[in-house]
Amino acid sequence: MGFGTFFLVILYAIACLILIFFILIQSGKGGGLSSLGAASQGISDAFGTTGAERALNKLTTIAAVSYIVLAILITLTISLQTNASKTILPNTGTTTTQPISGAGAPTTPELPGAPGQGQPAAPAQ
Repeated sequence: MGFGTFFLVILYAIACLILIFFILIQSGKGGGLSSLGAASQGISDAFGTTGAERALNKLTTIAAVSYIVLAILITLTISLQTNASKTILPNTGTTTTQPISGAGAPTTPELPGAPGQGQPAAPAQ
């Protein structure tokens, strides 16, 4: 894994934690963690109830979009690195042909100079 991919994974972890935080502090139908403690009172006083909810919704949306975009970027960079590291064997230009000894029977390639190389295969009965 290169430095760029490592950096993206760190950003991805940070975006994940931020997204979890923003989801947990939002109030749901039954009230969430935002209704606990004095910190939520300060947010409600500063923005008003609807202002805080709108701000949290925007921040949650931004965190979710960054989480998804980083996940796609990490997938693309790792797949590009994997494809670039594959080695392709050169074509030697030699091919081997095998007689068919039965349907689906496994065959092994003949080695040059092996006994029985020049003899024709027995016909199938």
